[in-house]
Amino acid sequence: MSFDKAVETGSTGSAISSDDWSKYNELEWNLLDVNPVKDAKGKETKTATLIGVLNFVAELGTQPQAPFSMVSTTAPPQNGEDMSVAEIERLKKFKSNWFEWVDEWDKNEKAMKTVRKVFWNQDPVESLVLAVDFPALQFDYSKHPASESEESDLRPFRIDYNGKFQRKFERTVVNEVNYKTKKFGDKDIKYKIISATGQLEQYQKDGHNLKYLIQATCNWDVVMTKNVKDGKTYYKTQIKNPTALQDIKERNGNYTVAEQLADLPEVPKFCGLLLNGGDYSEENLKQVRGMWWDEMKKSTQFDKNVSLGRPENGEWLMGRNWMDSDIAKAYYAAGLGNKEEDLGKTDPLPEPKPEDKPAAPQQSAPQDSGSASAPSEPTVDFDGIPF
Repeated sequence: MSFDKAVETGSTGSAISSDDWSKYNELEWNLLDVNPVKDAKGKETKTATLIGVLNFVAELGTQPQAPFSMVSTTAPPQNGEDMSVAEIERLKKFKSNWFEWVDEWDKNEKAMKTVRKVFWNQDPVESLVLAVDFPALQFDYSKHPASESEESDLRPFRIDYNGKFQRKFERTVVNEVNYKTKKFGDKDIKYKIISATGQLEQYQKDGHNLKYLIQATCNWDVVMTKNVKDGKTYYKTQIKNPTALQDIKERNGNYTVAEQLADLPEVPKFCGLLLNGGDYSEENLKQVRGMWWDEMKKSTQFDKNVSLGRPENGEWLMGRNWMDSDIAKAYYAAGLGNKEEDLGKTDPLPEPKPEDKPAAPQQSAPQDSGSASAPSEPTVDFDGIPF
């Protein structure tokens, strides 16, 4: 089956030692042959602009979202009150809201502060995971701590755009168009990638079809960070800023785009995985990392009329449950997981309050409060070999 779909408009811990992971991470760090720059906090950073080929895309289904929140501008409670009069009045208008006192990190004052925030639930969103191969960075994956290969396994270095921090994605790749414009915004990563390949107009006319992502080739900024803290070394690799390939001016003339591409090593064939109606070969399934499976299993169906505050209009089911998907059937048939165990698991994401309905569409989007918890370093966890 082909990887061809338009957008609709409506594992646990590791037995691998931290020493083994450190050695492996150091190999990845050394792969980027540029001089590191150290910042004021002692972190070393390497940056290079390289040609990347989008070579893996997987649907994650409709992913539950943590509640939206923003610093409240409504008068807060005083003198031991649970809620202020102003808050009570607001809840009469926005019945899906609730208020909480929250301790969070103030990056300006560099201290924890208690602030009053207003919350509301949001619907699950269609999401993707994207991974890019960099042919100029040939990496021996037989060196991976989980590899059983005794021979060299050279492949293009693969970096996922979503990123990871403490077994959660750093970036969510939403695959839902704006409900008013029926398009993705210009800040959407898929919009940027396909713009860089010169196919944006066709992509939009063709229902934002995922097939336009297949081996989309452009320049990416590859950023590696190394930080030594409390005697431990932490590594991080990110990609950002996809841009169009361009001729490079050299002393003896132009190094054309065609010549740059011809000089690159070959990349593996593209792997695209849909929740339903996809190609679930062993070769494709093994390219899904452990954390990606965990995220995919959170895919859930929901009633849009309930979230809009109009249940009297009847059921309007959207999204899909993981257990009902074709890829789930293939996953369990391949022995990659235990269905009975997964049926008994609970969603690790923050649960919305059961008495609160998701926000109605007329409510404004939350604003960035500019505050967050004090940053901590990632823990070592096992995600499997990247291929």
